[in-house]
Amino acid sequence: MNAGQPDQQALVQNVANCIRMSQSGKPDQIKQAEQQLESQQQNANFGPLLLRLITNDSVDANIKLGAAIYFKNYVKKYWGHEQDIICVDDQNFIKTAIVRVMLHCDKNSQRLLSEAITIIASHDFYRKWDTLLPELIEKLKSEQNFENICGVLRIIESITCRYPDKEQNVSLVEEIRYILELFQDLWLTL
Repeated sequence: MNAGQPDQQALVQNVANCIRMSQSGKPDQIKQAEQQLESQQQNANFGPLLLRLITNDSVDANIKLGAAIYFKNYVKKYWGHEQDIICVDDQNFIKTAIVRVMLHCDKNSQRLLSEAITIIASHDFYRKWDTLLPELIEKLKSEQNFENICGVLRIIESITCRYPDKEQNVSLVEEIRYILELFQDLWLTL
């Protein structure tokens, strides 16, 4: 076990306690919890920590849902700024893990993480996140759970629904071509 492991566990427990306090219904506890969470947002590993909390089977469902809400809001607030508020390592971890985490969640958390994926994709797809669509297509081919299939389809729809409103240019055509090329094998096997 490495020396940083207890610190990581303490951080997870602290964030879980803050989320629990934010759900208490007591204004003073809610304010204190929100201040503590706000102070931790720009620390390295905060986003990945929330994802780990969401997938932790020993964590209460309400805490997981609170973590999913907080994660979506965290992504909405900090992703895609000119200066990287979320460090590159955290961004890479999040992009690698988020689809798997989303498919591990209950329906409510799944929708929140789907929204977070949509936000990230609006900034990074496809040039900075070229693994997203291949991962989603693979999930469509292999996934057996109907709710998870619907979750994957929601993400794909959220990525592609923005095209009618965009002005046609070379970059847009390249992106659409990229999507069509990836989907062609799936469509041909149906």
